[in-house]
Amino acid sequence: MVIAVGNQKRGVVLSIYNPRILYKVVDLLRVFDITYSGVYDKSCFENSLADYIMLVDDYGINYLKSINCTLDGIIIRIDESTIEKSVVLALALSRIDRRVMEVLIAGIDYGLNIGLALFVDSELIFAKSYRSDETVIKMLKMFFENIPARKKIIRIGIPSKLIQSKLDKFIDNLLKELPRDVLIELVHEHKTSRQPIIIDDNLDEDSIAAINIALKAPQKH
Repeated sequence: MVIAVGNQKRGVVLSIYNPRILYKVVDLLRVFDITYSGVYDKSCFENSLADYIMLVDDYGINYLKSINCTLDGIIIRIDESTIEKSVVLALALSRIDRRVMEVLIAGIDYGLNIGLALFVDSELIFAKSYRSDETVIKMLKMFFENIPARKKIIRIGIPSKLIQSKLDKFIDNLLKELPRDVLIELVHEHKTSRQPIIIDDNLDEDSIAAINIALKAPQKH
């Protein structure tokens, strides 16, 4: 299996004029390593924006209409209360070739460093490792609350018994924070550190393990 890490299939265009919103949006886009550009008059006439995702605030979309820009791409309206939701949607939609999302899967390699990998409809949209439970739960909450997938699954690798109690606490906190429609599955960690065919030389071992965990079948009891 070939897994392209960070393969962006759609461009992201910003037409945001509120500086507070713009700053926060750009900061999150960089966290998720999303390539983006601004919009200007010539781009609306020289290029088709049908294959782009357009993040716009109220002034921004009015500006696009004023210059007769064809709004045939994916339009995501944004305000100060929907910044995380809008950027997460843009991330997912930029890395799949569809507009409807069916299955969201997270893989977690739990240990001293916690690997996290997120797939939407078999496409890897994000992978990174973190040092704290709180950060991972915050990231999972951001994705699982804001991506409108029909099915949502978190797969966690079964670690050594030495950290089992810590994992139990992590899962308890997950259950408290995440929507009730999220299914949590446990999978064997055997061979999950083996690297699949990945187009990315910058992934650490924990992120690779999380990718493999996300792709594994759950443990049957």
